[in-house]
Amino acid sequence: MSQRSSRASVALEALERAARDDPEHLPEALSEAGHLCHQLGLHHELWKLMSGLPESLRQDERVLFWRLTCAVRLGREHEVREEVEAHLASHEAPELRALYAGTLAPLERSAEEAERAYRAARTPYTAYQYGMRLELVDRDRAVDVLREAVCLAEQVGRPYEQVRNAQGLAVALLGAGRYLDAEAWAAWALERFERHGLRDVQRWLSVVNDWTYARILTGRTAGLGELLEAGERKLSRAYPGLARLYRSTLGDYHLSRGDPERAAAYYRRNWEQAGRREVAASARSLVRALVELGRIGEAVEVGERVYRLCREEFLVHRRNACLAYGMALAARDPEHGIPLLREAYEAYRAPLLAYRLAQAALHLGRACLRVGDRAVAQAALEGARCGLAELAETGLRLLGGPPEEFCEVLALLEPPGAAAVELRLLGRCEARVAGRYVRLEPRQAEILALLALHPQGLTGEELARRIYGNRAGENAVKVTISRLREAVPLASRPYRIALPVRADFQELERLLEQGEVRRAVALYAGPLLPHSEVKEIEEVRWVLEARVRRAVLAARDLEALLLLAERLRDDLELWEAALEALPPADPRRPLVRTRVRRLGGRG
Repeated sequence: MSQRSSRASVALEALERAARDDPEHLPEALSEAGHLCHQLGLHHELWKLMSGLPESLRQDERVLFWRLTCAVRLGREHEVREEVEAHLASHEAPELRALYAGTLAPLERSAEEAERAYRAARTPYTAYQYGMRLELVDRDRAVDVLREAVCLAEQVGRPYEQVRNAQGLAVALLGAGRYLDAEAWAAWALERFERHGLRDVQRWLSVVNDWTYARILTGRTAGLGELLEAGERKLSRAYPGLARLYRSTLGDYHLSRGDPERAAAYYRRNWEQAGRREVAASARSLVRALVELGRIGEAVEVGERVYRLCREEFLVHRRNACLAYGMALAARDPEHGIPLLREAYEAYRAPLLAYRLAQAALHLGRACLRVGDRAVAQAALEGARCGLAELAETGLRLLGGPPEEFCEVLALLEPPGAAAVELRLLGRCEARVAGRYVRLEPRQAEILALLALHPQGLTGEELARRIYGNRAGENAVKVTISRLREAVPLASRPYRIALPVRADFQELERLLEQGEVRRAVALYAGPLLPHSEVKEIEEVRWVLEARVRRAVLAARDLEALLLLAERLRDDLELWEAALEALPPADPRRPLVRTRVRRLGGRG
């Protein structure tokens, strides 16, 4: 028998014995055995046992606490609502009241109920629920209280409470725009989960979900795709709210990777299954994907419907509805979308929800630029810096949209003196010129790469020799440059880029020279113009890949190893090094071990 099975059997047998032989002492037995069942994920078994108790015992405060705990996990809250509310009407019951505040209380009253519980008894659980409810009214105070909740759990609580409270702190830090700190606390929670042998699949999925979302925002997505798909197979064991949240993060991952069709499938499922309290958040995500897919009419229909349902609801629902409808309208007619986007923007500022404030700012800024109001666009972006500062390209793509559509908006955030021409030729073929996105043809990209490598300039003859191997291609070079000048300012005699330029492959070399391995790998989206047969470009391509690989293996930086292993796909040495660097609690470890074995290594 496994250790988990043994512990579960002992816990349940103790409770069953108490229920049968000494029912009056069952509430006391629950104080310990209930926590053990909770951390082992035995909510169904515990619910069944308590359902058979006499009515008098079912109304005991300690039993009510565990009945509501199990009911929440099983989606049966409605079955205990009246009993819980009747008990709280005549008893202070701090722990039960805290649980009620986080599960059954109306949103507009939840912070008040949680504070009352916290004032009555400052425990790891009341502090946790109070901190979580404070997010609706005071983000900074929420972070402080949840830090206290973690400390209380370490001093007088159980390992399970340490995990839960650390996760709560991670969620609060996400809302404050401190995405890197949030990821660190979620990772700490996962380490505690593994160290103490906890087996609550729902809690594990919930922590992994928050850890994953923080990593999507900050661009550290290595290994997340397979991890999320593996977690999806466990959703049948998750309560409905968690299943919705996890599917939403699956959609977010695919949207951040430029796959709106796959993202929309997850979002639509949430939208179709959402209750009235969840419909606004589901609509916001679905509209975002539909707009990127160009299905504007459908996006407007979804946005209008949820706006009419939620515009008079509590702030949390109303601001999501405003953002959904505003994004949809702005895609069709920016002028009509601006008022709703502005309302959402202000609502996300107080109380602060940094990543949604960033999203509202990106779409409001884009709409304002499209109607020629650059000053308002600039102010919106500046006011949302707390949510934008730590966003990586994946986070910007998730919250905003395709780079070519938000290029001018993001240029508003660049400091004075930034390069006017940005070449992005690692794994892609594009440029940004004075805030405008430019998709390059392969030959145009080759010419720009060569001009970046020779800032002093190259004559038409020199370009022809490098590209075609002789002078015969000089006329073809002239024709290509003539078309290229429509998008990128080029000087003549010799040809050169006429504005300050930054090329990603040259920035990569600089980062490697400075030992910035993780930043270098994040920049390395793929080989330099992989299909080019220009000899000089081929040489730079192979040198860069070899340098990146060598630097990553030498640094043994986990995130850099995983990201480069994903990019190079079948490099066994990289996957083995990543497996060696992964801590035991990292949820990606089993997937990396499987990849090593698949490539013939020893996992």
